[in-house]
Amino acid sequence: DGLVRFGDIVLSVAGLMPGNEVTIGIRPEFVHLGQIGGLAAVIERLEFQGSDVTAFARLAAIGETMVLKLSPAEATHLSNGQPVHLVMQPQKALVFAKDGKRLPAQAEMAQVAGAFHG
Repeated sequence: DGLVRFGDIVLSVAGLMPGNEVTIGIRPEFVHLGQIGGLAAVIERLEFQGSDVTAFARLAAIGETMVLKLSPAEATHLSNGQPVHLVMQPQKALVFAKDGKRLPAQAEMAQVAGAFHG
């Protein structure tokens, strides 16, 4: 149907056929902690790097690890093994075909309107 769904995010991908494998990429600065909704995850590791903190969180649904770039203030209450909710800016997501080629993708408008804007 040309759509990629992950969590509560839906992306329209030109030329995508049902069953095609894709990889979703999103930069750490576009992934944020949310109160509810989003993607359920567990903090695996925190790396304090002075002006920011890199957090690694394993997604509950698929077991993949996402990387977040947080401020030290955002990370003070986090610890390894802690459940969290991850919220992403869907318009910043990139979609790649199995061969690594980037596919043109667009966030569905309802998703963009409800997304976190940091």
